Amino acid sequence: MEQQVGGLRQEEGKRPGEKRSNTDEKNQRALNILRSLREISSFLQGNAKLVEVQSQLNPLLAWGMWELHDNPGLKVSELADTLVIHKSTCSNMLNKLQKKNLVYKDRGNQDQRVVRLYLTGEGTQMLETMPRPDQGAIARALHDFSAADLAEMEKILGRLASATHTAKDEGEA
Repeated sequence: MEQQVGGLRQEEGKRPGEKRSNTDEKNQRALNILRSLREISSFLQGNAKLVEVQSQLNPLLAWGMWELHDNPGLKVSELADTLVIHKSTCSNMLNKLQKKNLVYKDRGNQDQRVVRLYLTGEGTQMLETMPRPDQGAIARALHDFSAADLAEMEKILGRLASATHTAKDEGEA
């Protein structure tokens, strides 16, 4: 008997060691990947809510603050690259944090065009009670993969993302 799970067929009653067909194995792998994606999504959503409740900040703003804590003196473009956002989005984010007196920008003495970013004392104090957003944990975990694994993951996840955009455009979401 087959059971429909997440749009995939899963055969019930298979015993361990019983030979599976290629279709069964493919469906099982797809189900395992779907479970992993749900776990990652749940992990991120749960932490995002915790960060937002405890800090009263959007999780992206909190992640930016943690990056400045770990790497004081980053340039706007460096922080944008770390957060995987556009430079203009990063600038808008920093303006919000600056209005709350959580970060400050320093142009330095040598080259006035270069802006370095730092946490204020208030920003540093806020981090003492704020959990670290898990996006940073996932980014750090990705650095543990080999270049070949990352290339393969990038290719496959890119294809999956494209397929989901296509499905959304066609009203299947």
